[in-house]
Amino acid sequence: EARHRESLLAVLDTVQFFFLQNLRATDKEESLDARAYAYGRWHEEFCAFAGIGYAPKDGQAFMDFCRSKALSEELLYELGMFKRGEDGNTYAMFRQRIMIPVRNRWGRIIAYTARYIGDNRKAPKYINSATSMIYSKGETVFGIDRAARLRDADYYIIVEGAPDVLRMQSIGYDNTVASLGTALTPGHAALIKRYVNEVYLTYDSDEAGTKAALRAGPILREVGITAKIIRMEPYKDPDEFIKNLGAEAFEERIQKARNGFMFSLEILERDYDMTSPEGRTDFMK
Repeated sequence: EARHRESLLAVLDTVQFFFLQNLRATDKEESLDARAYAYGRWHEEFCAFAGIGYAPKDGQAFMDFCRSKALSEELLYELGMFKRGEDGNTYAMFRQRIMIPVRNRWGRIIAYTARYIGDNRKAPKYINSATSMIYSKGETVFGIDRAARLRDADYYIIVEGAPDVLRMQSIGYDNTVASLGTALTPGHAALIKRYVNEVYLTYDSDEAGTKAALRAGPILREVGITAKIIRMEPYKDPDEFIKNLGAEAFEERIQKARNGFMFSLEILERDYDMTSPEGRTDFMK
């Protein structure tokens, strides 16, 4: 089992070189477009540090690379890098996507989350690697590899997705983490509890983000983590907030963070008529 796990990790180490190579290619127009997106969202030096890469539109190029390196197709299927189409042929799972490596707490690449940058409006914006022996969405915390190295961190900031984590890390908030493609789970909470006893939830300010924050609170409390809520209004998420108002304004929001329990009461209040005795009684119940 240990040998098989190491074989999977070794395959990802190799394919990572392909994605890096394609982002940096100077002879391909689509690589220029990919760099424009990646360097525009983060900056070049940070992209290199974080291992951001690019999967080209031509999936055959990726498959040819894997075969030239004698990588096991069986392992590539297991990792979700290859998939079999309805016609029985083999295809590359990731095409025309910015490739963001997902790392375990020791810094090894265990999966990818990939952002589509093509013109097909039906294509999902983000897709993640398949579940495997080395990767489970419900137990993987994105950004934990960098956050865990902060021995003196008093708290972690939890955001909604990998792009927000990268944005925060690029301006110095290495204590930022996120779940991937799923709501916060007891597995995520247990992993975070290894390092800190307090978190700041910085979910999107829309209805879905509010509900996610409300769901996360009890899960975190169950493992002994205190949760506070950072609101991003008038912006949707930390990325937009920091782009428009800067890191200093974000730091002020951290200082004004709401207690998680009090926040849940404020949200609950919206469903009751607090101007009437009956409404207040129902709310208290």
